[in-house]
Amino acid sequence: MQNNHTALDKLAYGVYVVTLRNEAVINAFTASWISQVSFDPPLIMIAVHRAHFSHFLLAGGGNFAINILGENQGELARLFYTPVGAEEQERVGVPFITRKSGAPILREAMAYLDCQLVTSYEAGDHTIYLGQVIDSGVAREGNPLTTQQLGERYANSRQ
Repeated sequence: MQNNHTALDKLAYGVYVVTLRNEAVINAFTASWISQVSFDPPLIMIAVHRAHFSHFLLAGGGNFAINILGENQGELARLFYTPVGAEEQERVGVPFITRKSGAPILREAMAYLDCQLVTSYEAGDHTIYLGQVIDSGVAREGNPLTTQQLGERYANSRQ
């Protein structure tokens, strides 16, 4: 029998930049374990490793935005492999705006989902955060960025 990881590596994922604000702290990181889980109300789940600083911020009640990247935005995704806080915004130089939740939204994103944190669930070494979409927008049409296009199993993990 094959190792489970061999089969799990065949799962396809999108590549997104999750941005969040918890009080005065702004944070952004690349993620791929994201999925819509409900139409009514529109709910999105993100899985965040418990050792991640972003996990700490979300656990404290921070709202978040899912920035959907286009297939040609791999370099933008890579900028956020190491989570970026407010003090590093100048280093990264990626402009953002805010909408209803107060979470930053990348101006360069193909589309966005602005989410209000609803609840969380422990799931192995990750926590699943559930957010209700309270605003969304599409800046341009196109195909979304995937892990396969980046040659990765999931965001920030080279094959």
